[in-house]
Amino acid sequence: DWPLGPINPYGQTKRMMEQILEDCCVADKEMKVELLRASRAVVRYFNPVGAHPSGLIGEAPSGYPNNLMPFIQQVGIGRRPHLNVFGNDYDTRDGTGVRDYIHVMDLADAHVKAVTYLLRDDIHGAHIHNLGTGNG
Repeated sequence: DWPLGPINPYGQTKRMMEQILEDCCVADKEMKVELLRASRAVVRYFNPVGAHPSGLIGEAPSGYPNNLMPFIQQVGIGRRPHLNVFGNDYDTRDGTGVRDYIHVMDLADAHVKAVTYLLRDDIHGAHIHNLGTGNG
């Protein structure tokens, strides 16, 4: 259990929706809601990265990337000359930001497990889980 502390309106709206769903489950004991807490709508998680082991499904943005891993990959294959690292005043050893990344196959597995769990007859109410490694 990590403490909740949304730091921006986006995060606050996500937590508000969780609270509404939790309240609905209290009001209707037969309601089932599985909340995977960690960045997006009801199913939220931290920073997904990676691809299917077959290589057929993965991250290959055709335009300008909007997250870290495609930038790293493009530097690795020589498409970009370097990687810019932003931020130097965080409370970390080197002043840079820390992020929790989770592989997309682990996320897919977690989604299947959440749905399987909800299909049980003895499960009711709201169930909230963080999906991440817990490490940055």
